[in-house]
Amino acid sequence: MRDNHHLIRGYTLIELLAVIAIIGVLVTILSVTLGKAREAAQTTTCASNMRQIGVALLLYTNENQNKIPPRWVSGGMPWNDRLNEYFGIKKYPSGRYFENPVWLCPAAKIIDDSMFNRHYGMNAYVLNDRWALQRNAIPAPANIILIGEMNDNSDFVLPELNFTQEGDVKTRYRMSHKGGTGANYAFADGHVEFIIGRITDLNAATSPWKWW
Repeated sequence: MRDNHHLIRGYTLIELLAVIAIIGVLVTILSVTLGKAREAAQTTTCASNMRQIGVALLLYTNENQNKIPPRWVSGGMPWNDRLNEYFGIKKYPSGRYFENPVWLCPAAKIIDDSMFNRHYGMNAYVLNDRWALQRNAIPAPANIILIGEMNDNSDFVLPELNFTQEGDVKTRYRMSHKGGTGANYAFADGHVEFIIGRITDLNAATSPWKWW
């Protein structure tokens, strides 16, 4: 007499395919979730970097007669190197600073350059090549962008050059977050905002880039 208790039932092909399909769906969901979490963490770190830069800039102005540092002074340091002093960054004997991670956005490509290695630049309408702007000359600091994200290894953000063109290394306006649709901005009063979409308004009455 046949003992049915010892029969071992195998999986059918349809059942195996169903299990594989379910695993595939779960892996896809997990990948999307992890990707979104990583992107959110990068955006948060970027905002934190910009907030630290903004605080350093405010400390600089408080100690320098309320003046925002000029872009570059002949024989002196560029504005970002002046702020590095507030991060306790040591200098090379030549005067160059060690790499400071606060200047690097985790969502952007690392800039391979021995002198400039940063992803944040000052608003070109605020930053001047020679003279230092008085911070109180900005009529509404909470509405004017001071620091933005940039593509190249310059030291300022120029909103007119805001659409990346193939081979154009001078594009200085970057949006690395939310699938390339948004960016962080540090304003003249010290707060940081994440904004979706490019800001191209240059009307002095309404633009967050300029007031004159």
